[in-house]
Amino acid sequence: WDIDLEGFFSAFAWLSVLFWTFDIGISCTTGFYKEGVLISSQKEIVKRYASSWMVLDSILVTFDWLSMMTSLAVSSFSNTSGLKMLRFAKIGKVLRIFGILRAARYLKVFVDLMDRFLSDTVHMVLTMAMLFLSMLWFTHVIACTWYAVGQFACNENGSCWTDDIKDAETSV
Repeated sequence: WDIDLEGFFSAFAWLSVLFWTFDIGISCTTGFYKEGVLISSQKEIVKRYASSWMVLDSILVTFDWLSMMTSLAVSSFSNTSGLKMLRFAKIGKVLRIFGILRAARYLKVFVDLMDRFLSDTVHMVLTMAMLFLSMLWFTHVIACTWYAVGQFACNENGSCWTDDIKDAETSV
């Protein structure tokens, strides 16, 4: 996760931070249905958002902004040894995974739309594609977790198995 934020990665990182920042504001103004009645009162909307995702969203966006400011500070100084300690801000990227879970609520809406507007064949193909992508994502998460275990679970002399693999690849 030590990717330099240059070019495309920099643009995407800024786009992501800005998107999630604006998402908080939009979530504070988006009405909702309660017992079949549209609630558009600003006070009720903010109250509902504050009792659900606002705290997590705010923490994530704060960490994202800290990470971006740290990256800017690190790139602008030549002696960055002290600033590299601020990499804790990258925890926002890890916490963002939990934010993805809230997107699961949109899955029901998507499935309802698929049932209503698509033929059975297209519905089956899209369902199979979604299953394949879910399995691909799940194996990716397992692989990243296993790599993290390899990075942080070192033996008594400080050697990690991921370092051994890197050394073997460079010697070939």
